Amino acid sequence: MTSKYLKLAKEKFKQTNDVNFDLDFNDFIADCYVRLKPCSYGARIQSKIIKDLDVLSLPPSLNIGDVSFGKKNGEIKVSYLDKKNSYNLTHLRMWQKFQYYLFCFIDCENDFEPEFFILDKYVLNSVRMTPMNGTKESNSDNVNIELRTTVKKDGDYHKLFKKKNKLSGPYIVTGK
Repeated sequence: MTSKYLKLAKEKFKQTNDVNFDLDFNDFIADCYVRLKPCSYGARIQSKIIKDLDVLSLPPSLNIGDVSFGKKNGEIKVSYLDKKNSYNLTHLRMWQKFQYYLFCFIDCENDFEPEFFILDKYVLNSVRMTPMNGTKESNSDNVNIELRTTVKKDGDYHKLFKKKNKLSGPYIVTGK
């Protein structure tokens, strides 16, 4: 008799990581959560945002962000709420020549509702960030250091993002 864990493992092995870009956004992010590893969902959700907004995607080699909003460029970051009630923003590249961050925070406790922020990149100067790799000392001679930060749900940084959000009107999108 096969154990339930072996059955689950076999189902996971057979499962593809193909997500359906034709789904509405809320179903899409739920599908990504179920099918993809954390290292994969950000790029897929970023692609979905770019497709749904019908904006120009920028090649990474240009170092000017992920997307063009007309005359301004931005970097897109996606984070699901974790078990510690926080959103994790990684690979923040403050040296790149773009003006905005578009953050998509997905609240797993609230039916996976996405919350969007468009922030001037320099709002992050008010946020404590640490290097993705190595220590501050080991990176002292490095100019282009990828950074990370943690945003506690309803914490000070989350409140700052709400206050500085460039989006007008509701910033939570519902698929209902």
